[in-house]
Amino acid sequence: MRLRRLASAFVVAALLGGGCGFPEEEEPRLLNADEVGFDLLSPTTAPPTTLGDDIAQTDAILYLVDAEAEVVKPVTRKIAEPKNLDTVLRALFEARPTRQDEVDGLTNVITPQTRLLEVIEAEDASGPRIIIDLASYFPGLTFDEVSFAIAQIVFTISHLKGGKDVAVAIYVEGQPEDVRTDDGKSVPQVSKADLSDFDEASATSTTTTTTVSVVAGMPTS
Repeated sequence: MRLRRLASAFVVAALLGGGCGFPEEEEPRLLNADEVGFDLLSPTTAPPTTLGDDIAQTDAILYLVDAEAEVVKPVTRKIAEPKNLDTVLRALFEARPTRQDEVDGLTNVITPQTRLLEVIEAEDASGPRIIIDLASYFPGLTFDEVSFAIAQIVFTISHLKGGKDVAVAIYVEGQPEDVRTDDGKSVPQVSKADLSDFDEASATSTTTTTTVSVVAGMPTS
C-alpha cells in the first residue's frame, strides 16, 4: 500500500491528455492513489525467464521423455548456482523442450502447473530417501504420464547423486502418495531399480533381433 501511494506521487495529469477523454490542465498536479488506475500502479511486463549475465551458472543434467521409445534421456541445461537437489529439480520442473529436443523427440511431461514445495533428504527405518513435496499430484497428467514424470525426477536425482540408486518418495502438501513401479505395484517410494523400463540403457540391452529365413516358401526362425 505504501508503494502504491509513493507511485501515485509521481503520476502527473499530463499522462491523462485530452485524447484519453480527460480534461486538459495547464499545470501538472499530484494524484491520490484512488484516482490512478490499478494497471498504472502494477508492472505489466513479465520477469525475464533467462538467467542474467551476472548470475553464476553451471551445467546440470536433467531427464526428459522420449515418448516413442518410452524411456527418459539426459539433456544438459544451464542453471543458477549452487547446484543442489532444490535448484536442479526446480530446473527440471521448469524445463521446456528446446528446438533440438523436439528434433530428438524429447519432451517434458511435467506441466508448468506442477509446483514444487520442498525437497527433503530424510532417513527412517527403511533407510535414507528423498522426499519431493508437491502442491498437487502432477496436475494435467494421465496415469501413464505420471509414471514418466516420476522417472524423470528419479533419474535426475540419481545422476546428481553420482549414479546412486536413491529412494524417492512423492508427497502432496506433506502427505505421502503411493507411486507405481515397472511391474504395476504401488509402493511408498521408488528408485532407478524400480523404473528400469524407463532406462535407455536397459531398453537397448534387452532389445532382441529375430532372424527369419524362407525355405520352400515356408518361414522358419
